[in-house]
Formats: sequence, structure tokens, C-alpha cells
Amino acid sequence: MDVTEERVARTIHFEDEDLPLSLLPKRFAWCLLIVAPEGDVAGLAIFLYNYAAWSGEPGLYLEELYVVPKYRSRGYAMQLIEAMAKEGQKAGCVKIEWVCLKRNARALAFYSKMGGQVREDWALLYVDEAGIQKLAASSKGSQ
Repeated sequence: MDVTEERVARTIHFEDEDLPLSLLPKRFAWCLLIVAPEGDVAGLAIFLYNYAAWSGEPGLYLEELYVVPKYRSRGYAMQLIEAMAKEGQKAGCVKIEWVCLKRNARALAFYSKMGGQVREDWALLYVDEAGIQKLAASSKGSQ
């Protein structure tokens, strides 16, 4: 996408009154647990609410989806994602985003089957703790 100031001005359609803040939970992160019939916690999903920068619409970011190995292939991951989607739907969310290791073929197949799409046009970027310290130390801005 060729981004210019003019293109950005035409693309963004975000108004303060568009924010359904009253619908969004006040917590930073949410954790869903699924319990197996045996009584053990079989898996979890940790997610956050966010916004689509270009439209101002709310979305979800799936930070972690994990099912204990002995409980895999029982549908628990899908149940967790479905429960998360229901929570997002209540808040008017229009998207769910997450990352997955490219080498995790099993997870990628699962996500594809449930409707997940790989975004080839985006790169995952990362700054570690040392990088954060370096950036913060070199800050010329006001505190």
C-alpha cells in the first residue's frame, strides 16, 4: 500500500462518537479457562481488546492459546476461540488477530480451518528488554 498524507486522510473514518467505550470491558487482559471432565484445567486463552487504527472499530488480540498436550484433539482450542469470539461480539469487535510460528504446521492448519488468514503483507516486529532500555535512555522528548 502506498501511503501518502492524502490517502490517509481519505482512508481514516474515525470519530470520537464511534467509540463504543461503554461496551468494552475495563480490564486490560482476559483469560478463559477450559476444564476437562477429569477436573483438570485443559487449556486457556488470553486475549486483549484493541482498536483498528484506520477505522476506530474495536477488535481482539489473542495473546495466548494453549491446550495441555494430553487434552489436545478434543475440540478445546475451538471452544476457547468460540468463547472469546462471543465476548468480542458483545463488545462490537470486528476482528481477531494473533501470531503463530510459521513452523507450527498443525496450528496453522487448525487456524486456517476455522477461518484464520495469514497476512503476507505484514511483518511481526519486536524490541526486547535491552532494546526498550536503549530507546528509553535515548529519548529526547519530555517526560
